[in-house]
Amino acid sequence: MEGYVVFKIDGVERRMFFGNYALEKTLDHFGVSVSDIGTLLNTKLLPLIRMFLYYGAEDQLWKEEKREPDFTPRDIHDWIDQSGGSSGELVIKVSKELFRCLGLTNSEPEKKEQKKSKQAKS
Repeated sequence: MEGYVVFKIDGVERRMFFGNYALEKTLDHFGVSVSDIGTLLNTKLLPLIRMFLYYGAEDQLWKEEKREPDFTPRDIHDWIDQSGGSSGELVIKVSKELFRCLGLTNSEPEKKEQKKSKQAKS
């Protein structure tokens, strides 16, 4: 299902949901609106992803357990480091979710390509 990411960190399975809550809280954290996202993407990409990850994990924890997180935004740095750094799997997954929430991805060309290749085989 879109929006959900599960990642094991320090032996703990962390469940995250990236939707409107995570996006809104992240934008509020930086004091910007969606129209200013380009500036953040160009100047503070890793901090943007880090806070989006934090709020995605916080949101899912509230949904599942109705409790305060047992991690801080500072802990997210360690999660990123432990998962391969800024080019690791966790950052890549979270980046894809951020771009999806912002409407900056388009899966239509892929679907059209698959349809064309099926028709060519027929």
